[in-house]
Amino acid sequence: MPDRAVHTPGPGAVRHGPRRAGETGAHHRRLPRASPGLMAVVLLLAGCASAPEQPDLQSIYREVARASEPGEHPLITVPGLLGSRLVEPESGAVVWGGGARTGLSADPEDPADMRRIALPVVPRKAPFADISDDVVARGVLERAEAEVLGVPFVVDVYGGVLDLLAAGGFRSTPEPSPDAPVYGPGGAPNFAAYRRVASDAANDFRFAYDWRRDISSLARAFHRFVQQRKRRVAAIRSLYDGRSVRPEEVRFDLLAHSMGGLVARYYLMHGTAPLGEEGALPPLTWAGAEHFRRAVFVAPPNAGSILAVDNLVNGKRFAPLQPKFPAALLATHPSVWQLFPRERHRRLAEEGGEPLDPLDPAVWERFGWGLLDAEGADVRAALMPELPDDAARRARARAHQARLMRRARRFQRAMDRWGTPPAHLETFLVVGGGFRTPAAAEVTPETGALAIAAEEEGDGVVLRASALLDERQGGEGAGRLRTPLRFDTTLFLPDEHVEITRNPVFGDNLLFWLLEQPRDAAMLAEPDRPPPAAARGRGDGAFTPAGAPDR
Repeated sequence: MPDRAVHTPGPGAVRHGPRRAGETGAHHRRLPRASPGLMAVVLLLAGCASAPEQPDLQSIYREVARASEPGEHPLITVPGLLGSRLVEPESGAVVWGGGARTGLSADPEDPADMRRIALPVVPRKAPFADISDDVVARGVLERAEAEVLGVPFVVDVYGGVLDLLAAGGFRSTPEPSPDAPVYGPGGAPNFAAYRRVASDAANDFRFAYDWRRDISSLARAFHRFVQQRKRRVAAIRSLYDGRSVRPEEVRFDLLAHSMGGLVARYYLMHGTAPLGEEGALPPLTWAGAEHFRRAVFVAPPNAGSILAVDNLVNGKRFAPLQPKFPAALLATHPSVWQLFPRERHRRLAEEGGEPLDPLDPAVWERFGWGLLDAEGADVRAALMPELPDDAARRARARAHQARLMRRARRFQRAMDRWGTPPAHLETFLVVGGGFRTPAAAEVTPETGALAIAAEEEGDGVVLRASALLDERQGGEGAGRLRTPLRFDTTLFLPDEHVEITRNPVFGDNLLFWLLEQPRDAAMLAEPDRPPPAAARGRGDGAFTPAGAPDR
């Protein structure tokens, strides 16, 4: 349960606590009637008040950014679904991210492009880590450029949040420096490595990944990324500290948006431990947390989203004038199944009937959804051309889809366990709001048609209840928030799912957390007394001083 909640006023701000019937928001006690003269003065003063300006982040954080040493505030950012550019290196074909001949993506109606967009429908029980293809991630999407009907257009994806970070002095370079240490054996300088590091002191490391894949299987790639960047930051700090800094001394801050929050949280909780397909779940060791100091999660779908179900039933058009992705094509992506709402939260039901389990293979076969879509024969033919007919393709699709659902259920069980992060890791949650957000869907039994049937408070994509993993969903109890998650600070902002990452108020909070909020007791000081020697150094939070209070 969040320990501290920060609420910001603005359009769509939510008043907490019930309001009695007939209550208008005024205090119940009758107040004396104001005179007309006093009312005129009040209205005149109100008219003179100006609307607040957005925070000028460059001005606020200029000095602290200048005072920061290279490698002092290393940050790893993890984008959400669709947030990394995907390409096929051999052909040079763009699968996602702009520049493709059809606009933002490969053509989901072309058989060759279908095979690039999809992940393989495997005939055997290959490990989920091996269910991949030749497509690779090539950078986090800042802005996607495309052309439709001869008209160029630009879609801002993560350019906004990267601009916010730049105001705090965060910068990135495309490729890491070589791993050669700045100081060799015996402390002798390695001048070649010294020069390379001196020209490349980045502190914002962006983890691009194939967002189609099984989320837990991404943990190994993320671990390799973390280890490589630790060596890079150690080299940078060695250069400026005048001593050999070991990679194990380095800890990062973490910023993760949307599904990227699930990628990061799995790693924090389980390290590189595989999820497995049967037996006991991986132990909750928090092995990945040892590499981080602070973790900021922005609009994570911790309890899933009914929109994931809708996409695998009705397909998805990701932008106006762009081709529609068939449901059967999207159903090959394990990550989308792992974004489903929980059965216990009762987000899917027949019209006027009992709730349905979103991850029950029998439900999907009954209604002909996902890979079993009655209109998906052309997709199945493109993805399984080696099979003789649609009956054989449906049989393989049925078994593969059932396996994807079992995997998603196991992933949810691993992620929903109660547990407190280690004391050295501070966690922050940012929740969007002010938008009626799809919350539940109903199915017409006769046709299998699925439609959104209810909306609740959220950011237009992720429900407030999902970000909080609120176990009051589905009528399971009332009263105070019940959640297995623990956050040191929770910030509620009235903004949309992606727009929140460009919000200057969010940027102000983010840069304060990363650059200025005291990290431990040694950083605190009385106004008339200088801070302790430990706080005058880097203050990277890589250790907890003796006597520091536990969280």
